[in-house]
Amino acid sequence: SSGALTILPCQQCLHGASNPIPSTPKMVFPTSPIFTFDMPREDVIVAYSVWQRSQSRSDEQKAFYDLAEELTIAEGYTLDMIACNQERICKFYERHDIPQGIAWNYVCNVQWFGKQYKEARGTEQSVC
Repeated sequence: SSGALTILPCQQCLHGASNPIPSTPKMVFPTSPIFTFDMPREDVIVAYSVWQRSQSRSDEQKAFYDLAEELTIAEGYTLDMIACNQERICKFYERHDIPQGIAWNYVCNVQWFGKQYKEARGTEQSVC
């Protein structure tokens, strides 16, 4: 490593001042389940959120995972929808004042959670 620093332009700069936020891609709806769980969809979201909270020590961060859970259930999102629409749903959480890092963990860890669930149950899971 030469120690050189590479600077990449931010998304806001690429889109110009008149459009500071990149457009959100269309929502992708899986035609068949990606993850198979032996419980209702809302319970899956609750279980996923419990797991997310267990990964954090801070009560403040845990409260944001609670909020992500509430928003997810209120909007009717499933783990399949989150896995296939990471950028869009991450932005949704951010618009509801969930910090970017927590929002990104919430959407990106779905596949890891599904994999752990599969291994614990000995079932097959596929992802987008």
